[in-house]
Amino acid sequence: MEKKLIFDTPLASIYFIPEHSLIIIDYKDIKFIDEETLKKQALRTASFIQENGIKNVIYNTLKFQSVFSLDYQKWVVENINKKLLQILDKVALIEPKNLITSLSFEQYLEGNLKTLAKAKIAIFNEEEKALDWILKK
Repeated sequence: MEKKLIFDTPLASIYFIPEHSLIIIDYKDIKFIDEETLKKQALRTASFIQENGIKNVIYNTLKFQSVFSLDYQKWVVENINKKLLQILDKVALIEPKNLITSLSFEQYLEGNLKTLAKAKIAIFNEEEKALDWILKK
């Protein structure tokens, strides 16, 4: 199974595994990034998912060290999640190691993500376990 890099941004590298209808969003070790950059990447990734009929996503935030503001979280819910979480089958989330980022991540999940999803959502602490879960039928 080969991961094909589809785009690379200051925030993350996005990989595509066509045979599993899977993209992996591998967030980089960043302590701060402006919300406009976050929004641009989110919209670009969402467009790719919709245009290619992607069914599975892994959000690997293991190295990520920033926090998402409440305004950004609301924007994501309104502009991304309401669309994507109705077409995706599985969403795997890999929790960040950074404690503050992890707390922000948990707040976002509990407040927004799980309530919108028809997709199955699971949280992991490493990419290998997330990949195994995605590939399991």
